[in-house]
Amino acid sequence: MSSVNRVLICGTLGHDVDLKTTRNGRPFCRMSLATNGPAKDAEGKRRTYWHSVHVFGPQAESMIAQARKGSQIWVEGRLETFSQEVENGPKVWKTCVTAERINVLSRSSSDATPSDASIAEEARFLKATDAEAMEDVILH
Repeated sequence: MSSVNRVLICGTLGHDVDLKTTRNGRPFCRMSLATNGPAKDAEGKRRTYWHSVHVFGPQAESMIAQARKGSQIWVEGRLETFSQEVENGPKVWKTCVTAERINVLSRSSSDATPSDASIAEEARFLKATDAEAMEDVILH
């Protein structure tokens, strides 16, 4: 039996896209997408989940012009897990979505912008996942 590694996410872009280049000259960017959980907490709020998405090639370049913080993004891709050596610490395993197709469903709007609390949560998420060493691991 064959296996399937397929991810579909529709979420809100947590920050403006920052285009980078691999050592081989291939453009790429990392994005954080926020999605909401189905259940509400005691205060009636839905939990925000942050997903790390990696985009390569021409799609990464087009994201600069098309997407901004708060944009609604549709991503089709696959899960990839990799390890990262942390200075003076244990090996850390990270999982991200590597995008194969991306659509910008809407530009940024005040209605689509995540709350201040979820932005603070994203900042913690990015700090945990955005080390320069990770770039060396994810590049093939």
